[in-house]
Amino acid sequence: MCANGTPVTKVCCDCLKNVAGERRYKDPQGRYRCHPCYEKLVESGQVIMPLRPNTLCADCTTKITPDETFFHSGDTVCGHCFNLRTFTDHHPTMPCDTCKKLFAPSQLVRTKAKTTVCKTCLEAARRRQAERVRQMRQMSYYGPAARYS
Repeated sequence: MCANGTPVTKVCCDCLKNVAGERRYKDPQGRYRCHPCYEKLVESGQVIMPLRPNTLCADCTTKITPDETFFHSGDTVCGHCFNLRTFTDHHPTMPCDTCKKLFAPSQLVRTKAKTTVCKTCLEAARRRQAERVRQMRQMSYYGPAARYS
């Protein structure tokens, strides 16, 4: 969906088939092609360099476009994970984004917010979130006046 609430249509520019949710290719002009139409272009020689479809990062599984794709040790990764991998190639430790202490890369976790935190900070954040949820449930069950009585 677009910001104004209208659905995004992804249509093959050759056969006019809706390619949303299917394997598709996007050319530099922003036009979509379904896989069969793209294969016809490749066979006819009109496409010199094959386009890569949108893929998932091997480390964090976020969707990445061909412009954001990096290759490291045979894997396709996003820019953030590429930086992490190349950093860990040269440095035995990495800092936690929350507490700033140095840890081995195996002791760090990448969050949905794309921050790299140690397992201790992650557990502390989970406990704080669980406490907030517990307080909200208690407040909705007893009402806001129950907190002050």
